[in-house]
Amino acid sequence: MRKWSLVNRLWHWLNALVIFGSLVTIWLEDVDVHVKVGYILGALFVFRVIYNVLGFDSRNVKRSRETIKKGLQLFREKKFKLNAQEFYSVEKAGAKLSYTGFALILLSLLLTGFGMRFGVQLGLEAHHHALKEIHEFFNLLMLLFIGAHVVGVVYAECTQEPNIVSDMINGGKE
Repeated sequence: MRKWSLVNRLWHWLNALVIFGSLVTIWLEDVDVHVKVGYILGALFVFRVIYNVLGFDSRNVKRSRETIKKGLQLFREKKFKLNAQEFYSVEKAGAKLSYTGFALILLSLLLTGFGMRFGVQLGLEAHHHALKEIHEFFNLLMLLFIGAHVVGVVYAECTQEPNIVSDMINGGKE
């Protein structure tokens, strides 16, 4: 059995590619393409929510919940007096929780982006500037998340989880 399903891996890499494309459109100041990329990102987000809610990824969701629960329990019990293995459990829980943060950042980007795009139809034209400011703020948070994600993956690869990158490509083995 694979650690990461093909659907998870495809979603991860497509998401990464689309987010990268979105950032490129900002730097190139190509608003029309940025909006189209936003639609693709929105579709990927909706797919992931449906995929998780309908239970197609129940094994991974259950594993993530268990990891978070174990890590938080260890942290509550021992605070900062953790041995290396316990620290790794807490660290892994933090990584799993950060994906919730990622989802909230992405949702905020999508909602503010769609709010700007369909502001007239939604009666939000008076709030366009505020939506743009909020959108830009969450874009900065996304850049911070991407940086933290890359640093975390490199750290994991070099410490407790060698082959984490190749596992996300080929699925890995349980």
